[in-house]
Amino acid sequence: MNLKVLILTTETIHHAFFIQNLLDNEVDVKAILEKKTGIFEHKSDLVLKTNDFEREFFFRGISHEINEMASCLIVDNINSVEVHKYLGNNHFDICISFGVSWIKENTLSLLPTIKLNLHGGNIQNYRGLDSHLWSTYHLDATGFLTTLHMLSPELDCGNIVQAGELDINQISELYMLRSINTKMANHLVLNALNSVEKTGKLISIPQSGKGRYYSAMPTILYERCESNFQTLRNMRNTID
Repeated sequence: MNLKVLILTTETIHHAFFIQNLLDNEVDVKAILEKKTGIFEHKSDLVLKTNDFEREFFFRGISHEINEMASCLIVDNINSVEVHKYLGNNHFDICISFGVSWIKENTLSLLPTIKLNLHGGNIQNYRGLDSHLWSTYHLDATGFLTTLHMLSPELDCGNIVQAGELDINQISELYMLRSINTKMANHLVLNALNSVEKTGKLISIPQSGKGRYYSAMPTILYERCESNFQTLRNMRNTID
């Protein structure tokens, strides 16, 4: 693949797998890594179980770091002057954001024309953070999507390129959900990259409405989400 791809992300296990998968598919990848803050990182039991599961599921228990896989710029803030200088000095055909903080308009203007974001959830109902958790909290099975959409100045309001439904019957616990979301993210991105390489563009559609914005879920609600996830799986099994 001849496209030069920039990934905006953070150093986590699932993001490392995402980039490794792109490299395995011969995608020319460079990354800007935003250091994690309290917004992204909790020390709850659910998060610890998620990380332990993903370390084994993706990498058989061996730690992998993005900055050892690909050329990276590591920054404190995705909207920093350091990022702006980097974007001014490097050419990319496409940019994909996966798990960084809100990208402001002055940074967006420096990104390639084709700039995308991966959103774990149904973006037309759940904007912002922890969308899968919030849909689980609300017992809303329609929220189990991975959405690839255009980046826009207003958070999570860009046109939708593609959305993939997650089959929660593949997994038994909520802490496994992020793993199938990441695999779907790779699938959607590779589809998009192939389309851009063949046609030079992407087809997208406007969102039908502006979804509600959610901030990070309080850890005190995680236990309820784990219980609700089992309820949703039982509901899905009954329907099937």
